[in-house]
Amino acid sequence: MANKTNRDTRPSAREVRATLAALLETPPLARSPKVSSLLTYLVSAKLEGTAEDLTETAIAGAVFDQHESFNPRSNPIVRVNASRLRNLLKAYYAGAGAGDAIQIRLADIGYEPVFSGAAPAADTNADADAEQSVAPQTTPTDTALPQSTTPPADPAPATATAPNGEPAPSAITETHEAPPEAAPEAPSGLRQRLRAPASTALVLGTALAAVLTSIVYIHVALQFAQERPALTVTTATAAPD
Repeated sequence: MANKTNRDTRPSAREVRATLAALLETPPLARSPKVSSLLTYLVSAKLEGTAEDLTETAIAGAVFDQHESFNPRSNPIVRVNASRLRNLLKAYYAGAGAGDAIQIRLADIGYEPVFSGAAPAADTNADADAEQSVAPQTTPTDTALPQSTTPPADPAPATATAPNGEPAPSAITETHEAPPEAAPEAPSGLRQRLRAPASTALVLGTALAAVLTSIVYIHVALQFAQERPALTVTTATAAPD
């Protein structure tokens, strides 16, 4: 594998200052002098190695002329302008400055600026040459294949043939299909339980028919009994004196 050299992609102080000068000329920052002053102060402190001193009170005194009377709890001037600067830089690098080789951003927490540079393109040809130079050369060698220890398969038995060319009777293999298995018979108790609903239905049907017949007979008898007195009276009235 090729040895790859770690390249330092951090921009130099000269490159950062040139990027800052170009950034301050962009329309969003050119129209905001307070935000531009804040960005200049933060970048200078980072390049001078005093980024740990970027407190809210120090920034208020150096950039916004807030000295002894400044109270961070009641005066949010530093936080408000830092938030504006952070949003302006994000919007710029998401649009017109997306292709800038060196970018200056503000950390999401705190006031320390962050510098980032584009990584140089890797020299693929040099890496390929290096890999070829260190790649071990192998020569084919004759290696004896291990002998198989599996015993040979038994040869298929020869089929005996009759003199006329047809297979001998002893060589003919008879195949018989197994008879289909009969469906298992249900136990006697199960058959009786299956028959029970039919017997019960038959008994109930017979009883119901008998009841209906009795009802019809009683109804007819009642009607005949009601009509018989009227017939007797009519016959008696029609008789001659």
